[in-house]
Amino acid sequence: MMSLNLKKMSQDKKIKPIKVMRIIARMNVGGPAIQITTMLNGLPKETINQQLYFGSCSPGEAEYITDIHDQNRLHRIPGFSRKISFLREFNVLFFFMRAIRSERPDIIHTHTAKAGFLGRIAAILTLSKAKRVHTFHGHVLTGYFSPTVSRAYGLLERILARYTDVIISVGEQVQKDLAEWGIGSTKKRRVIYPGIPIGEKLDKFKAEAELGIDHCRLTLAFIGRLTPIKRIDRITELARLCKKNSLDVQFILAGEGTEFQSVQKLIESEKLPIQLLGWRSDIERVLSAADALLLTSDNEGTPIASIQASLLGVPTISTNVGSLSDIVINGKTGILTSTSVQDLYQEILKVYDDPKVLEELGAAARTFAQQKFSVKRFLEEYE
Repeated sequence: MMSLNLKKMSQDKKIKPIKVMRIIARMNVGGPAIQITTMLNGLPKETINQQLYFGSCSPGEAEYITDIHDQNRLHRIPGFSRKISFLREFNVLFFFMRAIRSERPDIIHTHTAKAGFLGRIAAILTLSKAKRVHTFHGHVLTGYFSPTVSRAYGLLERILARYTDVIISVGEQVQKDLAEWGIGSTKKRRVIYPGIPIGEKLDKFKAEAELGIDHCRLTLAFIGRLTPIKRIDRITELARLCKKNSLDVQFILAGEGTEFQSVQKLIESEKLPIQLLGWRSDIERVLSAADALLLTSDNEGTPIASIQASLLGVPTISTNVGSLSDIVINGKTGILTSTSVQDLYQEILKVYDDPKVLEELGAAARTFAQQKFSVKRFLEEYE
């Protein structure tokens, strides 16, 4: 219904497009950047004028902005990054306040924790009449900080929620977590699942050759940041178990992060069956070379890699954290386990002994993902 109203509005030349000021700390390769890019490219320009304000990526991170069609929508903010510096944060806050007063947006839409804090504070301080929308692409309420810091962050989010018109979660579990922490009212909270564009699946042997991967009985791919919350140590332990038991299993890791060098040294010293690919823009090629996607995190939002894999018919084997259960139906479209390395290893053994299981799971995953995570549905809900 909203889409029809906007089309009608566009026909009336007296009505100006809705001005959306979109804010995120950095456009590093990952779920938030992909979703923002999809909105910038997909929402109708004639009725929605989107401008993206963003900071810089950390060293070693790949930036995801080249796929945005209209580069004039992009506004890089000096000093805005993931790293916390109170002086820089004050400068960024004043930058936002000036931008809000100058641009006079109708909607201020913030993404992720830091941008959500600074963007909404700026909107409050400027007495802006713009509607405030914040999207939780996961959260940092658990697993990232000490209990004391987590409680302080939760209190801050509860306060900001009072001054936010709509609070969007990328999955059901994320929304449940927000409810448990008392962040926002039921009326304000809603779930909008990601809509992910994806290319075609490639021939497995061709993809392996192009990536320089030797063919083996079972290839498991990890895609994401190599950071503590992703628990790459579980992957290295699984590699040890597979090597010890002479299993023809290979692990490929696409991504970089703070754990990259330590993992690289471990692979070299122990000769583990793990290949580091670094940041990759050709995710379709990585997934085409894999028999399954492997995620071992302590916490997740709604991991885009799992959706991408499902859309290509590649099943996910993962710890059952965050909103993974929104993407993977355990035993039907993929496999979910506890965070125990032994539980993960037992599931790997099962599919190793019966490869047809992965083919069946992958086919079901593709059908499920095409229905639930289409770009068309995603854009209609945001519109």
